[in-house]
Amino acid sequence: MTTTTTRAPQPVTVGVDASPSRTETGIRHGVAMARMLDVPLSLVHATAWPFEGVAFTPYELTAAREDAAAILARAATKARYLAPDLRVEVHPVVGSASLALESASTQSSAVVVVRRDAGVADRLLSGSTSSRIATRAACPVVVVPGDTEPPTTGPVVVAIDADSPTHGALAFAFARARHVHADLVVLHATPRGGAEQGRRAVAETIAGWRADYPEVEVTTLTVEGSASTVCAEAAHGARLLVLGRHRTTGRRMPWTRSVARAVLAHTPCPVVTVPHDAVDLAYHPRAAAMQPSAGPVY
Repeated sequence: MTTTTTRAPQPVTVGVDASPSRTETGIRHGVAMARMLDVPLSLVHATAWPFEGVAFTPYELTAAREDAAAILARAATKARYLAPDLRVEVHPVVGSASLALESASTQSSAVVVVRRDAGVADRLLSGSTSSRIATRAACPVVVVPGDTEPPTTGPVVVAIDADSPTHGALAFAFARARHVHADLVVLHATPRGGAEQGRRAVAETIAGWRADYPEVEVTTLTVEGSASTVCAEAAHGARLLVLGRHRTTGRRMPWTRSVARAVLAHTPCPVVTVPHDAVDLAYHPRAAAMQPSAGPVY
């Protein structure tokens, strides 16, 4: 007799803060992702220490936990109202929000955070919470603009490059485009004079994906220019921008050298950063497109 073990579905985790509007925005995107993957919704709120290096007194610790529980209770009520069919979990944390979400990402299908612009000093010293989690998480991270209503029309845009495998970003982008019935734009930035070679290589790279997702209308776009500029421009008019990334846990300030850093703070649409090795059957249930591409993208 053969016994098989089924892994419990990993939830979509939403970072919750004290702002009701940002919380609702994050929950709406988390609900959409959880339904796409058929997994529970997990709500995480972190209450920061009052001063770095200074511990809470027992009274302050109790008060912080009660505040976190109250914020999460309101968020859970909103989530259950929006999605009574989903199981909702709550996780109050005392400590750093970015560390709490990074830890949660190891047991999540995706993490959703709502962008809150940091001050100049914060950006120079450590970057925003959304920047840190988007470049360090173990799973895909959806960063949603908090100051504008994210678009609900337009294509899903996925930016690919040749320096890393593209499987993770393409798997997420194709699955999302199919789920929301959107067109998909596969975007590639190339140095000056490399457009023709880039177009041929992109066509080879996505041939298997086209076959696996015949229902998704795919357009390829090769543009001469820097990846940061090309991606930022493509985000205007898109409903979603998907970027692949290396896992960078433990490296100091990795987003300072990342294309993601250049687009996260200003794009009008949500941005998803996907670890290159995050190829999950939950996103891509078919095997043909998982074969290596015929050659480098550029």
